[in-house]
Amino acid sequence: MNMYKYTFLLVVGLLISSTSWSAIHRVNIHPNTTALYQDFQSAVDAAFDGDTIYLEANSQFISETFFATYSATIDIPLVVFGPGYLIADNKPGYNVVDEALCSTINLGPGAAGTTLRGLSINDLQVNSDFAQIDHNFISQLELNNVLGYDIEQNLISSPNPADIPLLLNNSNNGNVSFNIIAHESPQAPGQYVVFQNLSSGTDFNHNVMANGFVVAEASLFHNCIFVDLTFEDFDLCNFNNDIFVTGAPVATDFDAEGNPNDQMQILLGSNVQTEIDPSLLFAGNVTLDGQYETYPGSFADGVADDGTNIGPFNFGGYGLSGQSDFPFVTNLFIAENTEFSYLLPVTYSAVIDSGTDIIIEGEYFVDNDPGFGGGVPVTLTPGNTVDGFFGANIATTLTGAHVIGFRVRTQSGLWSGTEETTFVVDPIPPLPSLASISYVISDVAGSADFATANILDNQDGGSDLGFFTITYDLSGYAPGLYYLSVRAKDEFGVEGTTYVTPMLVLEDQEELPTLSAFEYFVDVDPGYGEGNPILLSGAEDLFDSDVQFELTGVPPGQHTIYLRAKDSNGAYGVTQQQDIYVVTDQFSILDQNNDCVIDILDLLAFLGDYGCIDDGTNNCSADVNSDGATDILDILTFLMFYGADCQGTFGLVPGQESSTFTE
Repeated sequence: MNMYKYTFLLVVGLLISSTSWSAIHRVNIHPNTTALYQDFQSAVDAAFDGDTIYLEANSQFISETFFATYSATIDIPLVVFGPGYLIADNKPGYNVVDEALCSTINLGPGAAGTTLRGLSINDLQVNSDFAQIDHNFISQLELNNVLGYDIEQNLISSPNPADIPLLLNNSNNGNVSFNIIAHESPQAPGQYVVFQNLSSGTDFNHNVMANGFVVAEASLFHNCIFVDLTFEDFDLCNFNNDIFVTGAPVATDFDAEGNPNDQMQILLGSNVQTEIDPSLLFAGNVTLDGQYETYPGSFADGVADDGTNIGPFNFGGYGLSGQSDFPFVTNLFIAENTEFSYLLPVTYSAVIDSGTDIIIEGEYFVDNDPGFGGGVPVTLTPGNTVDGFFGANIATTLTGAHVIGFRVRTQSGLWSGTEETTFVVDPIPPLPSLASISYVISDVAGSADFATANILDNQDGGSDLGFFTITYDLSGYAPGLYYLSVRAKDEFGVEGTTYVTPMLVLEDQEELPTLSAFEYFVDVDPGYGEGNPILLSGAEDLFDSDVQFELTGVPPGQHTIYLRAKDSNGAYGVTQQQDIYVVTDQFSILDQNNDCVIDILDLLAFLGDYGCIDDGTNNCSADVNSDGATDILDILTFLMFYGADCQGTFGLVPGQESSTFTE
């Protein structure tokens, strides 16, 4: 008995352990939003460890009285997504999107492992280990007492000379890769771009640093470009595959234009290039980040230690914007100054910047957000960039102003944030009632004379819908092709469009034969009349019913069953076929719900029959070994075959299964 209890609890434990989940919280500042939260901090306070928060764009509301930036203090591990930012000059074919503007975000010690992505942040304070900061636009990023961090594919740039774009205080062993870290213009001494204070072990890889001064300690700089930059202190730093643009003096003996080393120990790797003319390096884009994109054939082309280009422009050709490996909707449009009654025409576009994931579907909702996966499906052409049109069903939506929301999902299951816009439903004028229809039969297309038409009145008076049965008297028509023309008229005498369809009048024919029998066979055709017969009880010209196929003697495995009909004249019809899979009696018992797979649903059925004893009046449906009881031996047999499938279409069992057909 104890062993039985142990086995049961183990199975249940496995079921419970697979039900963990995390919630998604939407934040939108618009007062009429369908999002649950209008401020960032409220969503954070309601979240649990590992939850996801979508900060939806607020920059488009900057002139509105309700406008507010997002800010929050986070002290639990969360995933926070924003809509990103895109500079279309550097990503041809992509739309510029609205941003989630954040004033201050503070990651407390309890927020270890938090991810921030696709946000525009004025001041980001990180006081927790292992933060993932990527695809953001940040004015000032400060790390304090942090062990382990990942800062990738960000634009970290401040217009204020007093700000330090990247400040590391007692923060060690991190990764800073594929970023632009810069002031917007060259700065005077004392204006820092990167400052490491009691911090070491940082891997600076594939970055551009520009317009200021750097203090660094015991860190690796490789595959980086330095523009109008001065290293003020870089004790025990290692430089490898870096480019110093003209005007970036470095106090080392490898820079002929720089000052003496000043007793600081540095380690020089290979391919360190100095005093490179910027016109021989950069492509010439003038946007805030695009100005640092290198052109093919330049000094940076293909010479990084990983075989790519020196600098940050490597991911998919452009890796710096908020365009990240999660999807977001970049456009949701409804024609302005237009009112609708039945279908709402909506155009959209969405993107994901990923080499392994694509957008595969969308969904919309009106007014009330049913949650991710609960909206009305929108079919689209899968890809990294999707755009299209759909008609939202608003036939039952009340008149007045409403909100429509749209989002997309990727192949890996990631949902985008929800883009919303408003529309107005126009009052629907009452439709006139249908008065009658009229029809004419003519022998020339388009020659119908409705002055002599046959008229049928609508028997459902006052209705805008009518059902008509027309019985045609064709006794005076010679065999040949004719045309039936029909049109309707409403209560005000307005006639609708004329519907025309061809009609073929034939000679009277002999009575058609009826069905007399069927025969079937498996795999090999024995010849007409030699199959297994299925006799019919009476003369019929249509048979639609279930029949039983006898499969005794057919071995388990893949087979093909064939069926053909015979009429009252003895003629056979076309032979139809269907692939089947024959399984053993044991498999039939294990597969309790007969879905061809031995899975968790069958296990639940087994557990429901557990303890059954066949006393002559009670049939134990899960008695696999036919010992008169459903017990632990049957459960063990089930577990041996768990996950098996019959690899077929129907899973027919010898002598037990039927198939439905129409002839």
